[in-house]
Amino acid sequence: MKKVQSVKVGLGIGQSFEVEMYYPSTHTFKGFGCLDQKRAMHNGILLDSGRVVISGNWHHDDDIEIYDAKTRQFAHVKEVSAMRSYVHILRTKNNDALIFSALNERGEPLADVTVDRLKGEPFRVPLLNEWKNGYFPSSNADCFIGDETRGDFAYLMGVTNDQGQWAVIEVRDTVFSLLPTTLPIPVTGVSGEAIDYCPSVITDRKAGLAYMIGTYKGHRYYVLAIDYTQRPAPLTLYYTDPQEDVSILNGCSPILTTDGNIFFCGGIFDSNFSPMASAWILHVGTTSQVAEGRLLWPWLLVAMTALVGGAVMLYKRRTGKKTEPPRQVSPLEEKGTDSDLMERIYRLMEKEKPYLNSELKVQDIAIALGINARYISECINTCEGCSFNQFVNRYRIEYAKQVLRQQPDKKISTVSLESGFASEASFFRAFKSFTGMTTGEWTERLS
Repeated sequence: MKKVQSVKVGLGIGQSFEVEMYYPSTHTFKGFGCLDQKRAMHNGILLDSGRVVISGNWHHDDDIEIYDAKTRQFAHVKEVSAMRSYVHILRTKNNDALIFSALNERGEPLADVTVDRLKGEPFRVPLLNEWKNGYFPSSNADCFIGDETRGDFAYLMGVTNDQGQWAVIEVRDTVFSLLPTTLPIPVTGVSGEAIDYCPSVITDRKAGLAYMIGTYKGHRYYVLAIDYTQRPAPLTLYYTDPQEDVSILNGCSPILTTDGNIFFCGGIFDSNFSPMASAWILHVGTTSQVAEGRLLWPWLLVAMTALVGGAVMLYKRRTGKKTEPPRQVSPLEEKGTDSDLMERIYRLMEKEKPYLNSELKVQDIAIALGINARYISECINTCEGCSFNQFVNRYRIEYAKQVLRQQPDKKISTVSLESGFASEASFFRAFKSFTGMTTGEWTERLS
């Protein structure tokens, strides 16, 4: 009996349901069955039980189905709350899975993003309405940062908003939050060009680093390294020399090599009809220490281009120079009046929602605004008459009240975590302090 290690589904350009089994011992495929329905632009993940969860479709109805390795059959499991394409499917505790996307079955933005669960009820994540996960989601394994042996299921994904800003969302079981970083993710390249990132995140769990690949079409590649083990996470941006042919990373899946570098090949240049035949390895596995609190433009990556129709690889290497760090502005220079600084704090809280991070500290706000942490605390105390923690908790409670209004059946434990509280106990104390009521008393008034 040959050992089966993977399943290939969805052959063809449009919807199809033929399924082939891959046999690694012979490097061959053999057809054996069909999906429950025809699909395209779908996704799937493997559960502990050996079953595969499948969802997503293109210009066609969607649902959730399961492949059972024991019976070698595909079967419908449940309906979805919204038709989707380019879906993320993330495994969570208890052999459950989250299924979501920012795009409907026609690739158009969804007005309201809802997350389906394989076993539980669907739930809304307001954060995903502001920050979209876009096309070509990461595979379940590539963006994983948790520890399965401890039941810790956590993932990272690149997201962007309507203003063209980029960020990283951390998904920990069913809780979605923005990953705090020492600086905003850079969207401008070394020559002033706009960086177009691929939202797929590749994680190197041994090194504690996550990578996002970006391009400036037709010119160069960028790699953003994120030290996700620290809060806020330091960033390092790498770039290649200008290249003659740079794909836009559609149609190819970057992978992490055994020595911690990034490899990808193929892709398309400007349309589905202009495929690429190049192969690249971006050397990030031997990076120097990431500098915290400032962006670096350090060592140029080694670019390896495979010649079309040949086995000869062209190597080129150049060591770039670090740019000088931005001039450090004195807090007295930058502070201005208390009202001006307070207005900047308001804008940051309302736009970036850093309060959803349960580990938020005054230093994080100080770094984001380029202001000494002491001035942040003093300004909040003067203008708001409260401490930094009280100020942040007020935002968290308002966010929790909004969730309770929109999703009254959601568990309080989930609401507290989504709102940025580290525990239910701290949530209950803050809720009573700001509203004068328990959560139960407050929700009764809604009915």
